[in-house]
Amino acid sequence: MAQDPLVINAGPWLPDLPDFRNPGSPYVRNVVPRTPVSYGPFAAPTPYSGALPARCQGACAYIDSGGNVNIFAGDQTDLFVLTAGSTNWTKVTRVVAAPSAPTLSAVSGGSLGATTYYAKITYTNAQGETVASSEATLAVSANDILKIASPTSATGATGWNAYVGTAPGAETLQNSTPIAIGTAWTEPTSGLVSGAALPSANTATRPYNVDPGAEWRFTYFNGVVVATDFADAPQAFTLGTSSFFDDLAGSPPQGRYVATLKNAFVVFANAYDPTDGNAPQRVWNSGARDQTAWPTPGGTTAATKQSGFTDLLGDAGWIQGIVGDLGQADGAVFMERAIKRIIYVGPRE
Repeated sequence: MAQDPLVINAGPWLPDLPDFRNPGSPYVRNVVPRTPVSYGPFAAPTPYSGALPARCQGACAYIDSGGNVNIFAGDQTDLFVLTAGSTNWTKVTRVVAAPSAPTLSAVSGGSLGATTYYAKITYTNAQGETVASSEATLAVSANDILKIASPTSATGATGWNAYVGTAPGAETLQNSTPIAIGTAWTEPTSGLVSGAALPSANTATRPYNVDPGAEWRFTYFNGVVVATDFADAPQAFTLGTSSFFDDLAGSPPQGRYVATLKNAFVVFANAYDPTDGNAPQRVWNSGARDQTAWPTPGGTTAATKQSGFTDLLGDAGWIQGIVGDLGQADGAVFMERAIKRIIYVGPRE
């Protein structure tokens, strides 16, 4: 004779109540609610993409104005975007910007004939090379040779390359190894060499330095993805426009956590800035509707733009997370021993 199935009654998940006389379950593992009175097994994960080069330390997905899903992920040194229509990741780590057009001059030497030169330069580092600068040109008299001044120093650049030709757009590499920043290139008295062609893509990335135990945190703000890892400057990527992340403009503070509130403010929590150092109980918001507005707190500009910070002092501990756009509040700050609501009061303008 068939037996009726054994039903084990499981109460609702109530982890915030004490164990004693708790009508629910303080611990629920590997299940999801299936009906108002039952749970079902959690579905097994299915691979969605290829692997990153190193352990993933954070990911996000946002829909742009065209309805396209943009998936980002980061590891200890790089940020990536999932290539549309494939399972491959494209590196979008911040890069060294291309230098300005070179400064050309003529110096005495050799016995070359009069020549009109065209030149471009690039920055280099251990990861690669930038795209070329704008073109500069100079007519050099007979018995003189071309000299290119070094570009100015740039964050992330350790050297530079000189590309020279005798026709517009026909420059080739003239140095066998990168030239040190601050050192000029001078044409050999024997003339130009036929070297490598100009680079077609910027490969001079500026790697990040994420702590192995930390995570990338992301938020979406009016078409811009903002990312923070606390160790590096906050990063920004404009959907549909950017090819790489770049340092968020406006000298923002660093933060372990980031969120968007009321679609008007970017907010960093558990912050660091050069003036006050580590501020693990600090919540710091940008100016209204401007993720690049981070004026000095307490000043007239900060008041006008509604930017500033709040220290949640007390025995609640360090901030452990922040979220925005809740039903009963504009946001919430999670601390070690408390959860605090964020309520915006006042006009946006």
